[in-house]
Amino acid sequence: MRRFAHLTMLLAALLGGAIVCEAGNIVGRLQLVEKDGKQASDVSEAVVWIEGVKVQAKPVAAEIRMKDKTFVPHVLAIPVGGTVKFPNDDSIFHNAFSVSGDNRFDLDLYKKPKTGAWTFQHPGIVRVYCNIHPQMSAIIVVRDTPFFTKPGRDGRFVN
Repeated sequence: MRRFAHLTMLLAALLGGAIVCEAGNIVGRLQLVEKDGKQASDVSEAVVWIEGVKVQAKPVAAEIRMKDKTFVPHVLAIPVGGTVKFPNDDSIFHNAFSVSGDNRFDLDLYKKPKTGAWTFQHPGIVRVYCNIHPQMSAIIVVRDTPFFTKPGRDGRFVN
């Protein structure tokens, strides 16, 4: 979560180094400095996006699995109108919920083999939790543009 907070503050400066290719791709490399001044070795849980471009993205279906008392993946990026399925792969009860502003939801308790789902109608950062297992958390970044992506471990990204 600490890296995510720093990313939002640095995003505008970092995108200044992005290159727009002739084919319409946005290419760049995200570099993140940790508290100790060293460059982060893995930024694959970050999300990079461009703000202010109002082009509507097509809704998508995505998935965050509940497995071994963990949400996988921990960070997901989707466009507004996208639906996230939350399959429970554990034989114990889990719950996926969020109190994040206009994207609040609660899928109640269920266990394997059930799946809950939610469609996100507003841009923003959605923090997801399980009300039984406090160590379970995930972040969904909902964007109102198709211009977003997650970089690789080395920070390189293409959209």
